[in-house]
Amino acid sequence: QIPFLIIEKFKASGSLAGIIIATAFFCNALGAIAFSKLKTKFNYVTIYLIGIFLMAIGFSFVGLIIIVLFFFITSPILGFAGGIMMTNVTAWMLSKTSVKKRVKSSGYYTSAIFLGQFLSPVVFHPIIEKLSDIQDFFLVIGIFLFSIIFIFVVKFSPAGVGSDSTDPHFVYLLFVFSEIAVFIKAKASSFLSVKSLLLPSKSINFELVSFWFFVSPIILLADNPVAPSTKLST
Repeated sequence: QIPFLIIEKFKASGSLAGIIIATAFFCNALGAIAFSKLKTKFNYVTIYLIGIFLMAIGFSFVGLIIIVLFFFITSPILGFAGGIMMTNVTAWMLSKTSVKKRVKSSGYYTSAIFLGQFLSPVVFHPIIEKLSDIQDFFLVIGIFLFSIIFIFVVKFSPAGVGSDSTDPHFVYLLFVFSEIAVFIKAKASSFLSVKSLLLPSKSINFELVSFWFFVSPIILLADNPVAPSTKLST
């Protein structure tokens, strides 16, 4: 949907759209390369959470873009996140299978990816039709991903964070998320006021509701930030 969004709505040339998409794929490769370094510090679940967080930022920003050049910010984020998540899922899957069944498992995994790509437009097209703008769809997806992260934070904080089974790097990651939440809470009002001036009145209602739906759980997290654990020193 993003190439059509760039060309149809923002009236960008085909070459500009191609450069934006190429940037995303380049950062996709960088994300795959960065996975090995992330794996030395985080487990598969935490890396997956990092990928979802970056995806949520990228999709949400796509839903809020008003200038086509801003796609050069969102595309690298989405590409890098995709590279991390694809490599992480592949390595995770292979770690759970025996040597004899790896070929068969890889075949099922690849089939699942293509099946998901096939079903994606079929499943989401009715949702897109009910929205006034394709950008609203990206914003909804971003909000949904942020909600998943919020559920993780609530589940592991505050009781789960202090348990012996908690990954100390995951605790630090939650602390970083809480600090980001504090920043978003501080900037939410000013951002929304600027957004209301730039958006047409017909499209502001949905985005106002969506934005505050996303900000409200983050405000809760910002008011109760996750403190870094003392076990990080070990």
